[in-house]
Amino acid sequence: MNRIPAVWATLFLVGCSERRDIHGDRATYREFSADKPALGLLTLQEGAATDVLARVNDRALTRKQAEIERDYRLAALEPPPPSHRLAAIRKQMMRHVVEQFVVRSLLEQEADRQGIVITPEEEAAAYDQVRAQLPPGKTLEEILTNSPIGEAAMRAEFLAGLKINRLLAPMMTNRLPIAEDDLKTLCENTRHARHILVKVHPDDSQEVRTQKRQKAETIRKSLLEGGDFSALARQHSDCESRQMGGDLGLFPRGRLDADFEKAAFSQKPHEIGPVVETRFGYHVIEVLPLDRSHVEQMLVRQLRSRQLEQLIERLKTGARIVFHPTVAPSWAFRRPGGGTEPPAVAPSSSLPPEEASEDGRDGKEPEPELP
Repeated sequence: MNRIPAVWATLFLVGCSERRDIHGDRATYREFSADKPALGLLTLQEGAATDVLARVNDRALTRKQAEIERDYRLAALEPPPPSHRLAAIRKQMMRHVVEQFVVRSLLEQEADRQGIVITPEEEAAAYDQVRAQLPPGKTLEEILTNSPIGEAAMRAEFLAGLKINRLLAPMMTNRLPIAEDDLKTLCENTRHARHILVKVHPDDSQEVRTQKRQKAETIRKSLLEGGDFSALARQHSDCESRQMGGDLGLFPRGRLDADFEKAAFSQKPHEIGPVVETRFGYHVIEVLPLDRSHVEQMLVRQLRSRQLEQLIERLKTGARIVFHPTVAPSWAFRRPGGGTEPPAVAPSSSLPPEEASEDGRDGKEPEPELP
């Protein structure tokens, strides 16, 4: 499946949608507050239409559209997920697709409300930017023609993305005041590290695990003797970061595996620590010095992300948003004054088998993993 690459980072908010009369089927709304627009669930009745997963005001996301997006994301995963995790990942991705549809719809509708217009000349210039980003042998026309949602829909999505970019441009380019205390705190709770992973599989025998542990110890010994970390990572690591010489970049406390973080936050810069065992396998870790300017950039991104979240929350309160119970995010159950509202449960016959969780997490987010 082909997609037009993003012109700006804000174009990550992808999602296919179509506009419908919000009262066009027999789904009913669950009201959370009589004095605010609805924020709730589509409560399915016998014989009701079941193909709509979410609505934002007059815009609807159908199951078919969401499945196209979900399958595109699944196909892009490298390496492909193991079969025993596929059902849980499909369910999690479907929820992400629905949530991003809501965000994109809210932002596009706000751009329309503000009267933001993209001229044909600006649209053509943006397409030229896309062409310049394409790999050799790939053409924009080929991408548009082969799109599973059709060329017209792809062009409409692209134009909507440009309007959203225009809406968010002031927020994404303004200078933000950086408090010294905030920067100091972030530096204390951020690390820059690289690692070499010898991956362990759940069905590995104890003998195999012992052999892999020994491999990690041998790699560590080579590093202590002056071996090149980047070269050894590219040669031996089972993590995708091997392509960057094992470099994981900056990560704040609480983002990665707890055992990995405990080691990374206790090691000194340039120190090759002891082999660390996590649920992923055996790691050899080197902590790198922090570049203060990079940490400052991270803080700016966090502040801008917070501004965007505040804008989205404000737009949610003025919108009519409804969900199919199988894909409703946790915030859909919040009462305006606090607390939660029990979810409306659709008849079991209306829930697709593929949405059932196989790992018992019932759609909850997985623990953070190493890249």
